[in-house]
Amino acid sequence: MSRQIPIWVVVPARDEALALPHAIEALGRASGEAGGPVHLVIVEDASVDATGAIARGAVAAWRHGEACVIDGPGVGVGWARRAGLDRAVIGALAAGEHDALIATTDADSRVPVNWVARLRACAAAGHAAIAGDVVLDPRTDARLVAARARRLERRLRDVRLRHPDAEHPHFAGANLACSVRLLASLAPLPAPFALEDDALGALLERRGVPILRDASFPVTTSGRLDGRAGAGLSQALRADALGFDTMVVEAAAAPRRPEPGSATDRR
Repeated sequence: MSRQIPIWVVVPARDEALALPHAIEALGRASGEAGGPVHLVIVEDASVDATGAIARGAVAAWRHGEACVIDGPGVGVGWARRAGLDRAVIGALAAGEHDALIATTDADSRVPVNWVARLRACAAAGHAAIAGDVVLDPRTDARLVAARARRLERRLRDVRLRHPDAEHPHFAGANLACSVRLLASLAPLPAPFALEDDALGALLERRGVPILRDASFPVTTSGRLDGRAGAGLSQALRADALGFDTMVVEAAAAPRRPEPGSATDRR
């Protein structure tokens, strides 16, 4: 049996005690289905609920590869995800896993059972930057789902002007992966307060790195309107909600963000 490409999965989490167990359960199913090494990095980003305890329990129970919880800087999901990606890159290179794929998802999201297998297949086919599709939880209000679908149709038309083969318009932290060599070459990674996935996608575009947008392994994410980031999907959904509600969409105010110190492992 040929060696399988190692995958490192980064999950930033802040006050996600209710959602995180479901995210980890889904990752475990996908990892077990595919086999091979799947390493887990949970970034506990200054939670005030039980997220930290749940993350440590998940790490202790993880049986698919290495696993750790690291402390995020507590200044936004952008810095938290970067801390996790940096930790994964360091871990992969230290282990001699120079062909590793560094993936990321969100604590309020659930990967499909074919997620690990499809990421490996895409990497084996030579893709260094992979963006999967993102769909809303089926319990989301149908009017909101329809409004989002119309917006995504417009976005997909725009994306296909540059990338005719794109199967969806996303480059979202809930479902993306890059080769460890690619991420190492991009260091330091962008880390805005939020929309760090958009910033990374823009950096790849500037560098001329092809992005595979594959719809065969969609991640299901929360349709909540009160997301943890000041900007991102929840803000876009609030904007969509204006079509049928009187909600006021507040502009995301990004606070000044100090350069965080290095993340510390808590095994």
